[in-house]
Formats: sequence, C-alpha cells, structure tokens
Amino acid sequence: MTANSCPFTNAMPPQRLPFSMASAPGALPLLGHAIKMLRAPQKFLASLPSHGDLVEVRMGPWRIHVLCHPELVHRVLTTDKVFDKGGPMIDRLRMLIGDGLASCPHDRHRRRRRLVQPAFQRKRLSLYADVMTEQITGVTSAWRDGQVLDLHSEMSRISTRVLAGTMFTADFCGSAIATVSPYSEMIAKDMTRRLLTPEFLRRVPTRGKRRFDRVTRDLHSAVLAMADRYRRTGTDRGDLMSMLLEARDDGDRLSDEEIFGEVVTMILAGTETVAYTLDHAFRFLARHPGVEEELHAEVDSVLNGRSATWDDLPRLGLAERILRETLRLNPNDWLVTRQTTEDTELAGRLLPAGSLVAYCGYAIHRRADLYPQPERFLPGRWENQQRLPSDGTFLAFGEGGRRCIGDVFGMVEGTLALSTIAARWRFESVRAGRLRPTLRMPCFARPKSMRAVAR
Repeated sequence: MTANSCPFTNAMPPQRLPFSMASAPGALPLLGHAIKMLRAPQKFLASLPSHGDLVEVRMGPWRIHVLCHPELVHRVLTTDKVFDKGGPMIDRLRMLIGDGLASCPHDRHRRRRRLVQPAFQRKRLSLYADVMTEQITGVTSAWRDGQVLDLHSEMSRISTRVLAGTMFTADFCGSAIATVSPYSEMIAKDMTRRLLTPEFLRRVPTRGKRRFDRVTRDLHSAVLAMADRYRRTGTDRGDLMSMLLEARDDGDRLSDEEIFGEVVTMILAGTETVAYTLDHAFRFLARHPGVEEELHAEVDSVLNGRSATWDDLPRLGLAERILRETLRLNPNDWLVTRQTTEDTELAGRLLPAGSLVAYCGYAIHRRADLYPQPERFLPGRWENQQRLPSDGTFLAFGEGGRRCIGDVFGMVEGTLALSTIAARWRFESVRAGRLRPTLRMPCFARPKSMRAVAR
C-alpha cells in the first residue's frame, strides 16, 4: 500500500427504518443555533449526525430539517419536484443573480438544463481543456524562483482566467472579460453579507451597495452587447457563449436575461469554488509530504516539466484523487437547502408544504461507516473508484437532476492546474494561516492567506 492509500467503501450502510429524528441541542431564544453556526460552522455541522438521521436546526425564525443519513439525502436529491430549490437564502440569491440554472425552481429547471447541457458535453471538454492549459500556463509561467506567493490569490487568478477564456473567445470580448474579475471578487467578498442583510437595510444606498450595483450593470451591459455581436457574426467559436446562444429545445432559445443569468451562475460556481479547492489541496499536501512526493513522481513521469493537457489526464490519477479527497474533506457547499412543494413524509415525519430541509456534505463525508478514518487526508481511498459515488455518500457536486452541470469541467480544470503547478514548482517555507471557517458564499470556509516560496 502506498503512503496515500486506505481501505474505502462507498456502500450504503444497512437500511435502518425507522430513521431517528431529533432536535439539535443548545438553541437560544429567537436566535436558535445561529450563533453556533456563525462561530464554529464545521464543529456544529459535524456534530449533527450524532443526534439523529434527521435533525431539526433553528436559524432565527426558520426551522431546517438537516439530513444526516445518505439514504435520506439520496431520496431528497432525486425527488426534486417535491424537494425543490428554495428557502430564504435561495430566494435572496435569485434576487441577486436571477433565475440561473443553479437557483431556478423545478418548473423551469428541466427546460433550462436541456438548453445549457450541450455546453458541457464531453466532446466540448477537450476544446475547453486547451484553453485551460493556456491560461494555467500563463499564470504560472510568470512566477519566479524564490518568489513569495499568496496561493489563494494565485489560484483565483487561474480560475478567473480559465472561466473568461472558456466562456468568451471572440476578439471583441475584452469588455466582458474585464468585468469578470472584479465581479467574481465582489461576489466572494460581498455575496453572503448581501444575502443575510435584512430587507429594510438592503434599500440603504451604501457605498458598497452602489459599487455592487455598478459592477453588476457593467457586466450586464457587456454580456448582452457581446451576445448581440456573437449573433451577428453567426460563428460557433467553440466557447460557452456560443453554446448558450445556439442552444435549442423544440425551437425554444434562451432569452438575453436567461443568458445573463447563466453567465453570472458560471462566474459564481466557476471561480471562487475552484480557487478554494486548489488552495486547500496545497494545504493538505504541505501537511502530507509523502503524498506530495508521490504527486511529484507522477507528474515528473508524465509531464517532465511541461504543462498538463487533455491527453495527459488518464495518466494523472493521483492528482485527480487528491482533488476528490480535498472535496470530501472540504466540500464547497456545506449546507444546501430544499423546500417542500407539498405535504410529504420524510424519515417518518410529516413535513407540511413549505418546510425547509437541507443536506450537509461536510457531515456526510465524515461518517466512519462510509469513509474509514474520515478525518485523515487519504487520496488512496479513491484508487479503485472510476466514478464519483451517486448514492447520497459524496455531495461535492450534489446529486440527481440538479447535480452540478460543470462537475467534469471543474475536475478537469483542477487536475490540469494541480499537475501543471506540481510539474514545475515546489512550495517551501509554507506559512498557512489557521483555518477559521466563516459563513461566506458560495463556500463556507475561507482560509487566511497561505504564503509560500516557489522553488
């Protein structure tokens, strides 16, 4: 067995009926468990399965039924007509970014997914991978021996450039590309505050709100102007924008506002989340030199100092497993809500229409019956797994009809970036700030800067 190997099973635990139900202890008057969630979200969420399979949590005035058993998660995520995207945070997210694929309700989701799906077909991924390699190389080739890097900032540069490069390739896209970076940065810093701000305060014209509105207007104008020019040229450029504009469903097309909603959704899902995952991957490697040495041996053998490409992916298995294990330990979405559209039974409890349920990847991924030695970073547990589990046990990309449409896109980008960096650089004198999880969208945990010397 190698240094990163570990026995692994993604088999479902024996069926247990009836499921156990409980209320999380320690709720405060009016606030419920909000203080615990704000102060120590990892600790609070990881504790929930010890109380039951379906645990009621209170967040201010809202009661949320958190799913702590994979069978329940699987049922909810594969019955999205009954357990629809909804809840206070999703409703406010729609107000900010519109009805994108990730936020629209069930009655609009299937049409939207059919229209967007061709942009993420596997035959397109090789074209996107060429752009990914180019942009990753562009960022990393500017590094210098002995340079001190803020790795999260560098990973954000990579993910933003990859998104812009794969979405817009036309030579007249400069204005749209120029707006992506400030918009993605603004979302990372301001989205959660705006989602949590009470309605009456959101009307106050603060300087931050004015900037948010201005950058959103700039992006909106640039994207719609660019879409109009794409239509007039009539050329399929092999990018995401071309696919969105060419999408048809019985003659139906995406409207301009729907296209803008999808662009914003891709920015939200494709920049900070990728940077977050790569940042954490390098943190884990810094603490596990044995795995790091195995990674360098792999890329030295496959790449010999050059950038990774699409054709290299089948031979970069360890790099992919490192990303999977990183996503297991630090999934991007920790608590994702659904809302019942009708009275329904769940785990023996009758939930009225409008009830909130949520799944928590962070808690499910730490079940010892699913992942032996769950707190350890062991990429080898994925060695014989050709596909990611789809039975409620691995939730980094969701599951069911609303599974992240860009899951393969993100894994390809992450594998290319991790391998290219490891093929050319080693990081020394790493000073990683203590991880202090905070409620931030689209991810919860935001680490302090990790500074490293590139060699």
